[in-house]
Amino acid sequence: MKVQCPKCKDIVEMRYFVTSDEGLRFPCPACGESNFLSSLAGDESPTMPALDKPTSPAGRAVPASVFEPAEGEVICPKCGHTQFLDEACHRCGLMFARYDADNLPPDPELAAAVWQSILANPDDETLHDQFLDSCTRSNRLDYASRQYRMLTRSEAHRQKAQLRLDRIFNLAQAQIGGRTLVPPMQGGSSRWGVIIMWTVIALLVAGAIGYIAYSFHTWPGLRL
Repeated sequence: MKVQCPKCKDIVEMRYFVTSDEGLRFPCPACGESNFLSSLAGDESPTMPALDKPTSPAGRAVPASVFEPAEGEVICPKCGHTQFLDEACHRCGLMFARYDADNLPPDPELAAAVWQSILANPDDETLHDQFLDSCTRSNRLDYASRQYRMLTRSEAHRQKAQLRLDRIFNLAQAQIGGRTLVPPMQGGSSRWGVIIMWTVIALLVAGAIGYIAYSFHTWPGLRL
């Protein structure tokens, strides 16, 4: 049976509960809160809170608590990695004490707007495609990666978020593959390359002459 948690407003599956004459108590698997639902006198079943109408039949909003660190945790503001408190992010190396939000690029407006729609209806695959397309066009796959990495904190949405992270990785690899990682040599660099090449040839010739001269004086059959 599915109910809406009175605290985090997430629609969850009520798997574990304890009943009594006064009502029913169950833990929320999304936020961990212990909830109590009182029963009306004479009713055989406890009253349930009215469920919020979802944005679509398949949609289920992502609770805001997913993006808030729990006690003893820290969420990296740069890459979205979650870890226990420490001086620096274990993934991107950001020093938290030196973090300044002004040093990071602002969130892309169009992608950020689509992301808010995703949070209201995370099962809409069209929205996810629009979000990644917008991030790709604005060259902000880092923003997409950060958002989906934080979304993996939600057990209900972790699998889909991980699939999107894999796709972002492939998109990033495609972008890198289309670029020249080593810049072409300019005229000055080519001239130095020729100089180095002739220097190496001269050293090899000198070494060969020295070896022949040494052999001429050491081999008995070649002595005059």
